[in-house]
Amino acid sequence: MALAVGTWAFGNLTGFEAEQITEGSPTTSAPATTTQPAWRLVETVTDRVPFAVIEHRGQVFVLTSLPPAQTPQPNGLQVWRSADGVTWVPEGTVIRPDSKVESVGSTALGLFAIGSIGDDDTTRAWLSADGVKWLPLIDGLPIELSDSPRSDPRTVALTDNASLDGIASVIGSDASVVELEMLTNQGIALITRTPDPSRPYEIDSFEIWQADLN
Repeated sequence: MALAVGTWAFGNLTGFEAEQITEGSPTTSAPATTTQPAWRLVETVTDRVPFAVIEHRGQVFVLTSLPPAQTPQPNGLQVWRSADGVTWVPEGTVIRPDSKVESVGSTALGLFAIGSIGDDDTTRAWLSADGVKWLPLIDGLPIELSDSPRSDPRTVALTDNASLDGIASVIGSDASVVELEMLTNQGIALITRTPDPSRPYEIDSFEIWQADLN
C-alpha cells in the first residue's frame, strides 16, 4: 500500500511540474510577412503613346498609338507582343494612323477595337484573332463583344492601390503609372516619365515593367 501511495504521489507531482513548465514556456509563431512583387524594366518603347495592356490566349499585348507630335491627337493602333512579359516583339501598325481608337478589349473571338476613321464620326470596329492581323467589321461588333471594352487608360483612374504602392517605390519620383494590369501569373505596367524641360520637342516614349507573381 505504501509503495502504491508513493508511486501515485510521485506521478501527480511530476505531472504537475510538467504542466507548470508547459504553461510557463513562451510560445512563438511565424511573423506575418507581405512580399511585394519584384518589378523590373524590360522594354522602352519610343515614338509611341501607351494605350492598353491585354492578355489573350497565353500572349500579352501592349497596344500603342502615334504621339500627338505626329498626328493632331493620338491615333491609330500599334501592337507589341510577348509570350512571357519580358521579351517583346513589335508587330507594327495594325489600324491605320487616321483612325481614332477609343476602346479595346478581349473576347473568345479575339481582340477588338472600337473607334472611328478620319472626320467621320460613324462608329467603326476591328477584330483580330491573333492580335497581329486586324480586320474591319462592316456590320460592327456583335453586341456581346462590347460588354467590357477597355478605354484609353489616360482617362481611367487606377484602383489597385496595393499594387500601385509596390511599383511606385521602384520606378522613381519622375515616373507615372499609365496602365497597371495584374494578369494570371505576372504584373505588367506601362510607365511614362516627366519630359526633360530642355528638350520640349522630344517625341513621347514609355517603359514596360514586369513582375512575376508566382
